[in-house]
Amino acid sequence: MGGYGFRKGKSIGVHDKLYAYAVYGKKDDKEFAMVSLDLLGLFNKYVNKFRKIINKKTGIPQKNILIHCVHNHSGPDTVGLTDIKGFFIRTINEDYFKPIEKGILNAIIKAKENVVPSKIGADKTEAEKRLIVNR
Repeated sequence: MGGYGFRKGKSIGVHDKLYAYAVYGKKDDKEFAMVSLDLLGLFNKYVNKFRKIINKKTGIPQKNILIHCVHNHSGPDTVGLTDIKGFFIRTINEDYFKPIEKGILNAIIKAKENVVPSKIGADKTEAEKRLIVNR
């Protein structure tokens, strides 16, 4: 599991499923997709690879695809923190990335297939100081 380097042993089961959540939008001929993953993180190498695959399968321009990880330490180790060899030489199990790729692609395709007319907006506000914590 990502980020549990001091853990003795491996995961012994599934507590909760991990998901890829996607949002798709289109205005005139411009498309975009955002996907949020229940993962610790991803290196640019993988993000760029996934963008190319998504573009090839959906036609959404690579520059219009945002891939975000929620920093979940209970998912697979996609950044190589569990098995660090030497001085910051990480080992990553490449087998983890096929189901991640499939999940991202399926989420975006499903979002695109189920698109409905909608409006999007943004605003800003001051947050209470007690809500902002620098860990």
